[in-house]
Amino acid sequence: MKAKYREIQKKVAELGTLKVDFRKVVAIVQLFNEGLTVNSVQRGQGAKRLQSLGFSTTNFFTLQNINRQLPEYNALLSKYDAFKLASESSEDDTDRVLEQYEDYPVDTLKDALGIQDIIESRNDPDSVKRLQDMQKTEVLIRPEWKTLQHLENIGYYTKEALNFLENLYRLEASRFRAEYQGNGTQESPHRLGEFTGREKLMEMYHELFVITSNPRKRVARDVTNGGFSEIPRYIQQTASKLWIEGLQGDEERMIKASLGLSAFAVWRGIQHVTDLAKGLDGQTLFD
Repeated sequence: MKAKYREIQKKVAELGTLKVDFRKVVAIVQLFNEGLTVNSVQRGQGAKRLQSLGFSTTNFFTLQNINRQLPEYNALLSKYDAFKLASESSEDDTDRVLEQYEDYPVDTLKDALGIQDIIESRNDPDSVKRLQDMQKTEVLIRPEWKTLQHLENIGYYTKEALNFLENLYRLEASRFRAEYQGNGTQESPHRLGEFTGREKLMEMYHELFVITSNPRKRVARDVTNGGFSEIPRYIQQTASKLWIEGLQGDEERMIKASLGLSAFAVWRGIQHVTDLAKGLDGQTLFD
């Protein structure tokens, strides 16, 4: 029976719920099956029901991951009859399962995080450029921006800022595990293996860059040309998407467009859009 517990624990970890008691995963899946939302499971009715079962609340990232892969979790838990086992397993048994998983091999951890292994990355023609694109995005931000205080200062609510930082540091851990150091030569270059959440991490870096440049707080003076001062969410998201697509496709126009959306505050009015479309010599910026 204990071997079966360990196998279930391993399988749910591979779906992204590392070191989370599989009984807790079962309870969360059941809540989602009943139609509860991520927010409800984290802070509302679902959180109270988890507490009544002896489980603490769970971070937004983990809940979002389970909800996004709900069919996969249901299939896995049904395959191993985990819904029944969860109700029968004792606290001591689960503790032993978790202790066993603490020393799980690094390769298994990388599999669970969706990290490409060193051999695959060596044969991946995109691994070198992937690292270059990541580094170009990382230099957009300063280390001191990755703090709760900074995020609050630029307009994030405290809970929103904490979720942002938790997700950011979690993905950064995968990013550094996925980087493989060569000797710097053409035959053995530095490279970055693929990993789950890579584009999301780049989007978060770019979001931090854009919101820092355009805080979500009104400026002291009125905005000219009409419009409003705060950058809209859809503009920030569009700029981040353009940045990533521009890097991946070597499209300099997309990269410039991404920077221009933020730098010229195009959401403030038509005059800003007109100015953005013209270069200093009368040529369009993106030609």
